[in-house]
Amino acid sequence: MFQVGMWRERMRDRLTVLAEGRTPPPSPPFDRIDELNDAELANGIGTPLSDAAARSDHLLGEVIDLYAKVGDQPLPWGRARTTTEAVLGNSYTHPRAHMHAYFRENGEIERANRATGRHAETDTPRHAKGDGIARVPTDALHREGGGEGR
Repeated sequence: MFQVGMWRERMRDRLTVLAEGRTPPPSPPFDRIDELNDAELANGIGTPLSDAAARSDHLLGEVIDLYAKVGDQPLPWGRARTTTEAVLGNSYTHPRAHMHAYFRENGEIERANRATGRHAETDTPRHAKGDGIARVPTDALHREGGGEGR
């Protein structure tokens, strides 16, 4: 959750710049993403899951509000080329892909299966949809036993 919050913060910052009519800085160096994530993760050690989830959810609200202001427009972000693709990948499909993988790797096949499903029929580009990862609010995962230390 800590890392999801960090990436949502990056997205919020870029959307804020767009909303102000300025040109956003380049996207993070996706060819060195593991380095970036590892360096930041050390700062999240000891952060209670509930705090990280609350921050992540708050940032998602800010991302949604900003997206409503800027709409679909060019925004290079990894494989994404528009704000729509970037927001969906950053704050929806990519985190769910990690949750699915975590549950499977830890033998929680049923939870992994519940975290996957079909996407709503939209015009979302295929690469922004991920591998069929469903929308699962973080609070729902927490209720299902994803509490502290998981």
